[in-house]
Amino acid sequence: MRSIRLFILSYLLAFSAQAFAQVVTNYTSFNSGLASNNVTEVVAAEDGSIWVGTEDAGICRFKDSVWVCYDTLNSGLGANGCAGVIERNGVIWTYHNGQQLGAPNDKGISRFDAANNTWESTATGQLGMPHDYVYGMAFRPDGRVWIAVSNQIHNLTVSTPAFDPAYSYWNVIDLSEINGIASGADSKLWIATESNGLISFNGSQWRNYTPQTVNIFRDQISAITADENGIVWFASGTAGLISINANTEFTFSNFSFFNNLPSREIRAIDVVDYGNYYVEWLATAKGVGVDFQPISNDLPALNLLLNSSDLVSISSNEEGVVWVGHGLGVSRLSMNTVVVGTDNPEQSEILGLYPNPTNGLTRLHWTGVLKDLEMQLFDVSGQEVTGQTFITVESSSASIDLSSLPSGVYILQLKHAKGAATHRILYR
Repeated sequence: MRSIRLFILSYLLAFSAQAFAQVVTNYTSFNSGLASNNVTEVVAAEDGSIWVGTEDAGICRFKDSVWVCYDTLNSGLGANGCAGVIERNGVIWTYHNGQQLGAPNDKGISRFDAANNTWESTATGQLGMPHDYVYGMAFRPDGRVWIAVSNQIHNLTVSTPAFDPAYSYWNVIDLSEINGIASGADSKLWIATESNGLISFNGSQWRNYTPQTVNIFRDQISAITADENGIVWFASGTAGLISINANTEFTFSNFSFFNNLPSREIRAIDVVDYGNYYVEWLATAKGVGVDFQPISNDLPALNLLLNSSDLVSISSNEEGVVWVGHGLGVSRLSMNTVVVGTDNPEQSEILGLYPNPTNGLTRLHWTGVLKDLEMQLFDVSGQEVTGQTFITVESSSASIDLSSLPSGVYILQLKHAKGAATHRILYR
């Protein structure tokens, strides 16, 4: 497992709650266009938009500071209760299973038609859909989809679309047991269960992983996800975070980090691969946890500013923006840039850093005059990058040229008379 040192995290945690107030924004049905505070899922999409599924009011999209919400009355959405939301190749899907409020008329799965700004739904009997209640969707690397429908597992061929013949559940599973499903790089299906451990299916053979067969510590698998490389990650009860590669090799995280999380009850996992290390964002019963392998921690000052710390979903992007869903709406956490100082944060003279990610050259912009300005560049290990001039300061901006350095993540730290700031730069 690739690692990142405590340098970045300890720098963030050293800031006061006042500093973090600049990077936490709470959205509710009272202060924004969000249709309901009862959030089930939040997804940060490839185009920069945010999709929020709710229990009782359909699904909402947040883009360019505007909320647009879709329900069964104003679109073709299959139900107002969204059990889960998934993005694949820029297409948004949601599924329904009757466990959400206002769900008697559920129609299985729904797909967003971006060209017509509406939803298409598939119900029982359409395209071979066997039942309206869907309990999980997981896209395979080959473009097909594993779908848990009623008491069966199906493959959906997206290009058609059509449902393949059903695979019956293994006899130890019932619908109430499923906490999530995921597909690995080999297209194998993985099922997280409440009390029967982890179950896999390769299309012909079922296999059960429990504390008696492998070292996964608990029968309860509380959350599961797959990263962009097809590696499957899951939380084993309250005991640990584990990843599985295509060869079914289990890799265990540093379990001591669980002592530093706000809660050991993990509800959702989001993994970002930065090329030379992973960052695992964790939605827990008491706030956000983060694992910079092998260093992990909670963010106490930040969690105090969330509308609710009882989280149900989490999604992030490479620019360092994290979204969490809970029973009081959604919260946006911008971890990419943090400005501190004695001045009012809203009066900060620093405008931003872009482009970021960059192909080599990026620029930091500000207004006015930054007195006593000092800048330093660090790599992800916390070592200062020296030896040549990477930063060129001008009157109202500074150019940062990383083209002679290895690709990866770098930290730009600056200090001036009115405060300080850090910017994380992703160099591809």
